[in-house]
Amino acid sequence: MSRSTQFRWLRYSACAVMLVAMGFLIVRTFFPGNESHSSVATEISSAQPVVVDRSKQAEQSPASAGDPTQHPLDAVLSMAHDMLQDMRANLQDYTAILVKRERIRGTLGDETKMLLKVRNPIQTPGNERGLSVYVKFLEPSSTAGREVIWVDGANDGKLISHEAGLKNIARFKLAPDGMLAMFGNKYPITEIGLLRMVEKLIEKGNQDRELGTCLVDKVEGEQIGGRPCQLVQVTHTDKRPEFDFHIAQIFIDSERRIPLRYAAFLWPENPAAPAPLEEEYTYLDLQTNVGLTDKDFDADNPEYGFP
Repeated sequence: MSRSTQFRWLRYSACAVMLVAMGFLIVRTFFPGNESHSSVATEISSAQPVVVDRSKQAEQSPASAGDPTQHPLDAVLSMAHDMLQDMRANLQDYTAILVKRERIRGTLGDETKMLLKVRNPIQTPGNERGLSVYVKFLEPSSTAGREVIWVDGANDGKLISHEAGLKNIARFKLAPDGMLAMFGNKYPITEIGLLRMVEKLIEKGNQDRELGTCLVDKVEGEQIGGRPCQLVQVTHTDKRPEFDFHIAQIFIDSERRIPLRYAAFLWPENPAAPAPLEEEYTYLDLQTNVGLTDKDFDADNPEYGFP
């Protein structure tokens, strides 16, 4: 066998191995198995919508019954704007365990648990930087060990990822909103993080404010991962196509004034049945302003497993 023939054979063999590995990767990613346990349920004081006795609750919806110009969401939106302003000014970066579960095209997916590092964007003239994100998947076992990095304005706008174990054969550069990156995800990685959560809550609150009334309840004494929280619960009693949810919950850290959990529920088919979950995002073990650097968002970091 000539040297050129040997080279072609080795090249074709390498391509075949790569195709088989990528096929295995895609199958395990697209069909991760049925691991439907919940590791976050014990960390939440109220995993289901709270039934509020409004006859005894002093602060209820509508927020100001004597003022027809006030919408039940006005006070919540004002609080959210203050919270966002404070987070933009004082929350430089953070680490957390993010546990999420999402309904995609009508099917509720498995719970996903991941280690998260986020460095928030800076808009100060002369000192701008984009959002930086590092994710390491912890559960389910089909994705455990996968790492993903996305830095706004870097890597040609692509995220960088790799699989774990025998599948860790290459780095993949993917468009954040492309088919492969989005499979099994309701939102792209560009939408991840606490700042974006509050921004989206404000956007959704402003939209709902224009669509009519709703019920807004505030419940003290809730907990997320041992942290004392205030629960803000918004309820649309009427099922209308313009509403994204029946009930939404926002758990806000009572001391740090940072949201630790958002969950949305749909209308049950049977009024006596529990409201089905639409999506939930819970931040556990949140550590703020830990001093993350460029190294934390570099695929060449020796502490990471990128090939």
